[in-house]
Amino acid sequence: MLMLIFLGFCIANDYDPFKEARDERKARVAKNEKQRLSNAARSQGTSTTALKEERKTQLNRQIAQSRTSTASMGR
Repeated sequence: MLMLIFLGFCIANDYDPFKEARDERKARVAKNEKQRLSNAARSQGTSTTALKEERKTQLNRQIAQSRTSTASMGR
């Protein structure tokens, strides 16, 4: 691989500035899409803390039910 050194920059002969720009653009688009989805979810009121609280309530209900249940309840 042929490499040129010019003013401290190392440039390979297979360097493609268009590919580099395309890759950077794809990364920006992916980041923006992730942010957009996050913002949409936040605006709809679905937050992780609300989901955690709902799950915690369900577990507490199940624990309370299992404490009062016995194996011979139906007999």
